[in-house]
Amino acid sequence: MIPTGPIDSEPPGFRSSSEQQAILRDTLHAAGVELGAYDCSIIDWLTVSPGWEWGTVATIASWVQRAGGAGADPLATDATEYRVHLPENGGETLLVRRQALAHGAGWAVSTYGRGGGLAWTKEGWQDPISALSVDRLFCWPTAVTAVSEARRALANP
Repeated sequence: MIPTGPIDSEPPGFRSSSEQQAILRDTLHAAGVELGAYDCSIIDWLTVSPGWEWGTVATIASWVQRAGGAGADPLATDATEYRVHLPENGGETLLVRRQALAHGAGWAVSTYGRGGGLAWTKEGWQDPISALSVDRLFCWPTAVTAVSEARRALANP
């Protein structure tokens, strides 16, 4: 989790390099930061081996969120489901769901289109959703990451 307030000790946990990259890019994107090639190289420097540990990346992401006012809407932090309409993809709607907090903190993304409901996972489009394990379905660290990854997939079929 990315801290939402002042940080007094190192944020706990571990995230892989690819997860750290996605979280940092998505946090910057959500704050309205347009990234150039050098920006991306700095994200790589922060996250790719040897890179920095998760606590440092989480702190930087927290600063960006807090400076950009991300999380200012109290309902957004409590939301368990979003519907994201994508007019650029023929009006497709993404359904983004948070895993039950008792079981983890992942997010899943699916669509009603593409033949009746598919989930976008790290392995690609999966059907049927009910046959997926919880770890495979709720594989995205944030809702922003889930939507970004699904948008990329829809744009490049």
